[in-house]
Amino acid sequence: MPRNECGQSRCRASVTFAKLALITLVVLTGAFLFPSVQAKVQDRPYNPDDFTRVYEFTYDEVFQAAQQTFLRIGADVKEQDKEKGIIRLAPNVEGNATEVHIEQISPKPEIRVTIDVPLYLKGDCPFHPKEHCPGTARAGYALKFFNTLQKVLATYQ
Repeated sequence: MPRNECGQSRCRASVTFAKLALITLVVLTGAFLFPSVQAKVQDRPYNPDDFTRVYEFTYDEVFQAAQQTFLRIGADVKEQDKEKGIIRLAPNVEGNATEVHIEQISPKPEIRVTIDVPLYLKGDCPFHPKEHCPGTARAGYALKFFNTLQKVLATYQ
């Protein structure tokens, strides 16, 4: 009578299954214990197109619309300089402030708007309100700004 009652292939399959189950358990436990690793997996590379738009309006219209956009979003504008084309929001807890840069890029009414969203947006980051804000959340904040800006500019036509 054989010493081992299970067939050789069945025993190997059982050992392989046990190893895979153990590895899965370790990985899932690590993902739950260390959410910052999870955030980096959800993060995506920086894409400048997510943070820049060009509008065919006058400089004055775009600057005024950007101010109104922040009012609609409910953001606290700390300072604005029309000559430099900068609107800066109140800094967050870490001292970083969201900035909007507005510049005319051609003689015709063509204005580039760039929003600089800091890495840490406490309370604005839907994934991790107190931690590093993933690229998807930063791009989402910029998209919210640009969608609202487009709505405001649509009222100027």
